Parts: sequence; C-alpha cells; structure tokens
Amino acid sequence: LFSMTPIHVDNVAEFFVTAINQKESIGKVYVLGGPETITWKKIIHQIALASGKPTWKVPIPLILIKAVATLFDCYEWFPVTREQLIMLMEGNTVDKHYFTDFGIEAIPFETDNLIYLKN
Repeated sequence: LFSMTPIHVDNVAEFFVTAINQKESIGKVYVLGGPETITWKKIIHQIALASGKPTWKVPIPLILIKAVATLFDCYEWFPVTREQLIMLMEGNTVDKHYFTDFGIEAIPFETDNLIYLKN
C-alpha cells in the first residue's frame, strides 16, 4: 500500500540508449523501476529535501482525502485527482529489475541524487 519503485531519470535514459543498440530488445517492452521499494511518505520527504522545499505532514484519514478529491479534482489548481489517489493506493512497483541484464548501475533514490530538482 502506497509503495513505489522509483527510478532515476538518468537510469531511464541509460536503459533507452542501451535498448536501442541491442537486437534482443527489438519488439520487447520493459517495465522499468528502481531496485528499492519505497513508501510514498519517504518519496515525498526525499523530494522535499532535494528541492529545498519544506513539507508539512498532517495525518488525514484517507476517506477525507478521497471525498475532497471527489469535490475538487475537476479544478486545475487541485493537486490530485481521484484517479491518482486510486493509483497511489494500489502502489506502483515492478517485479523484475533489468539493471544486471543491461549492465546498468542503479542510481539510488536519495537526496544527493535528486539535486536536479532544485532548478
């Protein structure tokens, strides 16, 4: 619940370049994700640290968030839609990691590796 396997943008680029240069990759689909399963709370915390933005953590019951999203998700200024909440609740993880197969070193989801978020 609320878990993801985030992958660094540089790793995605490496996979793409490597795949287009391999005959074995023709016609294949790779579902990419990082090697570590991380909670949504930790992801938000790491992004906030990397971007230099403060975060406020206010525990709110999920039912309340869903109700508010139902009322306001039709407005562009509202930060989340009902569909996004459903996807978040289901989690977004991958089972297979292609780092070894492609000879790519995973970039960990850590504050130091997210410096590009400060811009």
